[in-house]
Amino acid sequence: PEMQKIIAPPGETINGNVWVINDSDKKAEVEIQPEDWSKGRKSGVEWLKVKSKNNKVTIKANKMKEVRWKIVVPKDAEGDLVSQIFFASVTSGKTGGIGIGTRIAQSVYITVKGTEKPAGEIANFKVEYNNGNYGFAVLFKNTGNVCLSTRGDVILKALQTGTTSELELNPYYYRVGESFAMWHWLTGGLAEGNYEADATVFFADPSGDEREVKRKMSFSIGSTAEVKDMKLEN
Repeated sequence: PEMQKIIAPPGETINGNVWVINDSDKKAEVEIQPEDWSKGRKSGVEWLKVKSKNNKVTIKANKMKEVRWKIVVPKDAEGDLVSQIFFASVTSGKTGGIGIGTRIAQSVYITVKGTEKPAGEIANFKVEYNNGNYGFAVLFKNTGNVCLSTRGDVILKALQTGTTSELELNPYYYRVGESFAMWHWLTGGLAEGNYEADATVFFADPSGDEREVKRKMSFSIGSTAEVKDMKLEN
């Protein structure tokens, strides 16, 4: 799998594996390059060890090989530990004097059980008009210490008619500290007039426990389809 998500208490030992596939007609020399992405990004992972001599493997043509790893969760760890285990091809081929190779990664997320502090906020909420379409953007930020899975919706109300529409937001996976928008683009236009929109984002921690945050916005659509008087409420 491209990602493994594990929940474990401090001090726990976890053994795992990944299969590396060589789908070419020549043998592949692969170098394993673990990186710690828990806080920033750095080479090597103190709490993860790859069970391979010199962090290298050779895979025969059209074959695959199992690579095993072991994690010991630090006793003082909190929130999420994140590792990217990169697999880089080692090649002597060069183009213009530059070595050419490929690198792919498996993500390993360890949530330290008992230390989770899931939290999130809607940092911004807006509507945009582009080429005849209206898009609703809900900027969600992960303010906790564990990764979050999200889903959400926008309830749009036309104040002149009282009609409402439910707009589903695209789901995402947010690492700690990440912030980006969940969108919904309308397939049709909006009539001239005043509107209210209520955004709700549901976010779940790795255990599946779900919470929600809300934000309200008002705006108007002008006679030439422009968005006016956009106001975001706290």
